[in-house]
Amino acid sequence: MTCLRDLKAPIPSLSPCKKEDNVCLLKLSKAIYALAVVGNPELQIESSDPLQRDEIIGNLGVINYKLFNNTCLGYKRCEVLNSKYNFEKSHVEFELRCPEFYMDGLYEIDGTLLGVPIQGKGPYWIRCKDYLVNVDAETSRVVGEDNKMHLAIKNFKVKADLRGGMDLQLDNLFNGNKQLVDPVNNLIKQNWSPVAKILQEPTFNGNLKTLFKNFNKYLKLIPIENIILD
Repeated sequence: MTCLRDLKAPIPSLSPCKKEDNVCLLKLSKAIYALAVVGNPELQIESSDPLQRDEIIGNLGVINYKLFNNTCLGYKRCEVLNSKYNFEKSHVEFELRCPEFYMDGLYEIDGTLLGVPIQGKGPYWIRCKDYLVNVDAETSRVVGEDNKMHLAIKNFKVKADLRGGMDLQLDNLFNGNKQLVDPVNNLIKQNWSPVAKILQEPTFNGNLKTLFKNFNKYLKLIPIENIILD
């Protein structure tokens, strides 16, 4: 295991904030997000753009899907619009505005989508424009290798609102049966907003688990006392 003292790359310094200074905390959130998403191999922090996720499972009752070998692009372009911290309750909320996500990989899907049967297995890609993503997360304080306290993101809930449209390509739906494929493609094209609402939560949960794993690696390098003033 590599210890912090063995890392040769400089750890970026951040301007500390008072707990009640919301303007400063927003700037801090923007800075931490930007640094953590880009990553730093010398600090053993992987980039989150592209974000790799081996498997995503969506068991949604009337429709179930699995995504494999997934690559997602777009988190680097997201902007933190708002952030709210409650240090006493170990709670943080923040809002991201993401101009575009692109994701591809392999899929399996079976069930009904807005009342229309859907079934298939094969390659997929999806492009979504203008996403507003709200994250409600629990935080904890952990002792780092430097014997100082560090923040970590624990459990989280996500709500997302797609505003700019969605293009979704699912190859080999119904083994290529055009009579069955065309109604599904038309449904997705004409109803991209409700389709996104139905399918998006497991995908965001999976991707954000990977994203926050990288965030926590970064937060392990920065003691709380270096960013939050009592």
